Amino acid sequence: MKKITNFRLLFFCAVALAIGIFVGSFVYTSFLLSILLPIALVAVGILLSCGTKKHSFWILFSVFALGIALFIIDVALNTPHDITSEVQVEGRVCEVNETSGTVLLENVTMDGVSIKGYFYGKCEGVETGDILRFYATPQVCRFEKESFSKYLFARNVSYRADIDEYTVEKGSLTLSESIRTRCKKAILPYAGEEETGVLLCLLFGDKSLLEGSVYQNASSAGISHIFAVSGLHVGFLIALLYWVFRKIRLNRYVSFGLILVFLVAYGFLTGFPAGMVRASVFFVLFSAAKIFGRKGDGLTCLGCSAFVILLCSPRQIFSIGFLMSFGAVGGILLYNRSLTAILSERIKVPVFRYFWNLVCVTVSANVFLLPLTISIFGSVSPYSVLSNLVVIPYIGILFPLLAVSAFLATCYSGFGILYVALKYPIFALNAFTKLMASLPYATVSVQSMGVASVGYILFFLCVSKLNLTRPAVKYSVSALLGIGTVLCLIFV
Repeated sequence: MKKITNFRLLFFCAVALAIGIFVGSFVYTSFLLSILLPIALVAVGILLSCGTKKHSFWILFSVFALGIALFIIDVALNTPHDITSEVQVEGRVCEVNETSGTVLLENVTMDGVSIKGYFYGKCEGVETGDILRFYATPQVCRFEKESFSKYLFARNVSYRADIDEYTVEKGSLTLSESIRTRCKKAILPYAGEEETGVLLCLLFGDKSLLEGSVYQNASSAGISHIFAVSGLHVGFLIALLYWVFRKIRLNRYVSFGLILVFLVAYGFLTGFPAGMVRASVFFVLFSAAKIFGRKGDGLTCLGCSAFVILLCSPRQIFSIGFLMSFGAVGGILLYNRSLTAILSERIKVPVFRYFWNLVCVTVSANVFLLPLTISIFGSVSPYSVLSNLVVIPYIGILFPLLAVSAFLATCYSGFGILYVALKYPIFALNAFTKLMASLPYATVSVQSMGVASVGYILFFLCVSKLNLTRPAVKYSVSALLGIGTVLCLIFV
């Protein structure tokens, strides 16, 4: 069993939990299966543990059963009831997307009765913090196989409707909203709306001012991930803070504590997205291991991050941000070192070695992202590796400047004048993405891999360093999985 779990039980517990939640989405409609399947899995795990004297079996099977139970309980407790007549809806606007003309409402009441979750609607001309009142016949948002339903489910949206006529009352902003709004108002007069939209995305993941054409160009170029707060942004922030703390000669314990405070504050401002939480937990575990003289393990830290997030919110397994974030980092941890070793020793020039390392990071990150990208977006970006070679180092230089300037502008709006100069790097970024998106075959439509995506993922897991079985067994199984995947692509 240790050869299969590769001594990383926590990582495989996270995988078992994720698979359990996913399986739960198929069986939750059957009362009998919902009860019997988790019990049967626990029983099988106990029997295998008793027969083999390996505790890993009952732990993994129990976590698998826990995943199924978590999804079923989540749906049972949070499924909204149908509404067949018009009701008066009142809620506070907590998110505005000016590009799509949609809003997200919280603290929602219907005919004076509070509801769980959020309300999603199409509405224009409102701002964050506004109290919205209108009449509608809301549509219930249940978990369904359709992609948009999964998106709403992952966002904890209970109802949705088109909002035609409404009244608005100015409400108060939360502390995080006040900080983001103050930053936006300080930047906007100096940077312009298009550049401000990109700046807010890079800093906070706030897409309220991001123009649709800018995001589409970034998607075509394969760099739309820079517009979602993730490990990339957290890494840049940690690097900036470590550099400052080294300059003022703080010891590592104080530096660790202060960086943790900054990460919590940054998460508070950005709404704690999955990628940000994953990177923060990753950093805490790795840093704690060094402080206590232990060796940090990337896959264990990744598994712990996923386990914490899914345990707190099982429906995150259907979040695009969660899947893309963990898929990318998983690919990097499993394949980046092997790819880098191919040429790193032969490349003597440091600059060329750096770019080779960047190519390997990009390629390894896309190992598991490829089937997800095809399934979700129905297309691939052939130039994504080239685009990331340029954009990631560029953002690495730009992000610290933007972060420091945003902090100063939030403290005193007069510092917004700094963005008179900083808008030009953003303009250059937009010009580059537009150029890449205009190239021939910048976006290639691809049919969904369907069942073959499962074989694809299993193949790359089997050939990775996770699998410690004998080479003959390892590569025989990998060959069978590869052939099966190709046959599925051709005939299914």
